[in-house]
Amino acid sequence: MLLRLALVGGLFADAAMRLHDPDFLLILAGVLEVLAGALLLVGLGTRIVAIVVCVLELGMVPVSHGTIELRLLLAAVSLCVVLMGPGAWSIDAHFFGRRRVEIKSLRDD
Repeated sequence: MLLRLALVGGLFADAAMRLHDPDFLLILAGVLEVLAGALLLVGLGTRIVAIVVCVLELGMVPVSHGTIELRLLLAAVSLCVVLMGPGAWSIDAHFFGRRRVEIKSLRDD
């Protein structure tokens, strides 16, 4: 949950700066960041939304003006969310259940 909260905080902070820009595409990217952040906050469609955020942030790297580090950081955190999943406190876990991975020892056979 902390990883999702950190990603959402970064997305909301970036969107707040982006929504004051006069360029329509940058405003659209800011709206997408707010929508994705809201979905990640509640944990709905977590993996799909995190993939979209990763692609969005990597796509914003060429047009960002000196904030490449923030884009790469948000893309890396969203990739971590994709790999780790939604977590216990999410709507996805409530709807679909939690997955538990048990690693068996070879000596137990």
